[in-house]
This record gives sequence, structure tokens and C-alpha cells, in this order.
Amino acid sequence: MPHSHRSPFFCIHLHLPHRRSSISSLPKRRKSSQLDPPLPPKPRKRALTIPRSPSTSIPYTIDQSSILFRLPLEIRRQIWAEVLGGYVIHFIIPMRVLSHFVCSAPEKVMCGCRINEFRSYGKMAPKVLSVLVTCRQIYSEAIEYLYSANTFSLLYSNHLIHLSTLLLPARLNAIRILRIRWAIRGLPYYIRPGGYHFTFREDTEYWQQSWRALAQMRGLKDLRIRLVDTVWQNQWLQLESRLMEGVKEVKTPRVFEVVLPYAESELALDVGETACVFRRPGKEVEQEVEEV
Repeated sequence: MPHSHRSPFFCIHLHLPHRRSSISSLPKRRKSSQLDPPLPPKPRKRALTIPRSPSTSIPYTIDQSSILFRLPLEIRRQIWAEVLGGYVIHFIIPMRVLSHFVCSAPEKVMCGCRINEFRSYGKMAPKVLSVLVTCRQIYSEAIEYLYSANTFSLLYSNHLIHLSTLLLPARLNAIRILRIRWAIRGLPYYIRPGGYHFTFREDTEYWQQSWRALAQMRGLKDLRIRLVDTVWQNQWLQLESRLMEGVKEVKTPRVFEVVLPYAESELALDVGETACVFRRPGKEVEQEVEEV
């Protein structure tokens, strides 16, 4: 999320003659799938984070001679958490690149922000994020608090299975609080009358992968999910027990709440060894199912 400084560069436009190609000689494109992950970032030649191994000595620098570095490490960590934390941040992936915007109603557990309007919202202030690019030592000490001291939110649940590709494991596992507004499009596990296979196979695979992705977030302490469905009420209620099997895999959060989509939803579902609590929706009704 922090911005990196780039050196100036020049662009040269070359106008080359086009070579004719027959359609049959062109490679065929595979149809894009919502399960296709974005391309992972290339590894850096030099890690930004200084290794924490006791055997690794940190070279003396001018920065370390400053008053800031004379403070105890615990005090510095409190400073980083205060400077970088306290936000509600919505993850977005426009053009398959991880980005964000700051929530307009952070006091609400589930806000009214819209992913389609992300350009109208603000990002974290550059002067806040600039702390991370001050020096390598500060980055090493502070970067985890960008994730652990903020609340993160997904307004489009499809992004959930891509976070492990776009974030380093250490960053993903540093996330403590996560909110998800999960809109149902094709109902997982649904089979049309007379059919033998899942009607929405890809949505079913995505549903399963999403719960597994949540189970792998080892640092997660507070998870709130709001399920939104305005189409499949009868089918949902019939499949509800099976649909909620995935919560049994998510054992890490101490606070784990799932708001089911219908007032008729069953609350006494099996949650296994998790802390999951099911709730019915309030008076508000979701009017739209957002697209990316």
C-alpha cells in the first residue's frame, strides 16, 4: 500500500510496420474466470523488511543515531500503531491490482460505501504512508501495524480469494479485523429440478475457496460477514445448513458473526468448534447487488 519512489525515465515510441496474421495463427484466449487470480508481484531483489533473526546484525546508520531510535522498541511500536492505525480500509482490485479507499462511515460495522464509486472516496493520506518510506528500519518496525491496527473491509467478496496472491503471508496474517459484504449471485450447491450437477459450478467453487481462504488467515481476531441475497430465498433456506458448513473451518477469530440474508433463516446451525454466531438481518434491505 505504501508508495515507492521511482527514478525518472524516458519513453520512446517506435512505430513499426504491422505484420499480417491470419486469425487461425493467433493464440486462442481462454475465457476469463472470477476464480483466476491476479498475477503475483515479482519478488524484490532486496527485501524491504530487515530480518528479525537475533543473529542478523543491523548496520549502524545515521537514522539510528536520532532521538527516535533511542526510544525503547515498545514505545516506537506504539507510535507506529498510533500513526498508521485507526482507519477502516476497503480493499479493491481495479484492473487486477490491489488498491484501497478509506471508509466514509467507519463508526458502522457495515457501512454504505459502494465499490463502483471508489473513485469518489479518499485514500490514506500520503503524509501518513510516507512514514513507511522514511528508512528501511522504520519500514521493518512499522509495516505490520498498517495491517494489524486497521479494520479491513471487502465490499466485493470475489476479492477474498485473491488476497493471498496479492499480499505477502506476513501481511495477510497481520490483519486482525475483517468485514465482508458478501453478495450472492449464482447460488452455491443449487441443482435445477431434473439436473444432476451444480447449476452454478464456478460460484460453488468460489464459495468453498473463500471459506478456506478465511480459515488460512492466522491472525484474524474479529470477523463480521453480511450475506446479501435478494433472489434465491426458497432455495437458500433449503440449502442453508449446507451453505454454512464452511464456517466450521474458520477457527481463529474470537469474534465471528455472520448475518444471514433472510428473516426466516435458521440460527441454530452447527458451527463446530468455532466462535461463529448467526444473526438475522435488520430492517435495512439491500437494494442492489454490485458489480465490479
